[in-house]
Amino acid sequence: MPTQRNAKKRARPSTDPVDLLDQDRKDEIVMTFQHALKKDETTLTISRAKKCLKNLGLESKSDEIQSFFGGDEEDSSLIECLDQTSFLGFAASKAIQTDAAHRAFELIDQDGKGVVVLEDLQRVAQELGEDMSTEELEEMIQLADRSGDGLLTAQDFVRVARKVNL
Repeated sequence: MPTQRNAKKRARPSTDPVDLLDQDRKDEIVMTFQHALKKDETTLTISRAKKCLKNLGLESKSDEIQSFFGGDEEDSSLIECLDQTSFLGFAASKAIQTDAAHRAFELIDQDGKGVVVLEDLQRVAQELGEDMSTEELEEMIQLADRSGDGLLTAQDFVRVARKVNL
């Protein structure tokens, strides 16, 4: 039988991410979890939880889930299943992170073009007092731009924000 660990074992920040979500988003997460359960199940394997997260627009890797709950390969404390409370806590944290990245993108895309261009990054660097060359900013765009067109979409931005834990 797979081992289960409840999110309560993880040291939580003083504000529970679940408390920061509106009720509709909480309901959506819970319904997605419950819909993925098979008859007589109360937990989801990490693999099935990842599929649920993807359906919610909150893609995550197994090691990210493990890390969130303190799972560690070195001491054999890997988590194999998530109960509803654990899933809701993790999904809430990811939703907040994604929402924050979207808000940051909108602030950088001041003109509402739907993309961030070099000039946007130059403006933000200047506003923040950062001394960054055009070459450095172009390199940032190249690293984040999956399409190679020199434009950062919201999806590009969110992906990078997740990688750097923004």
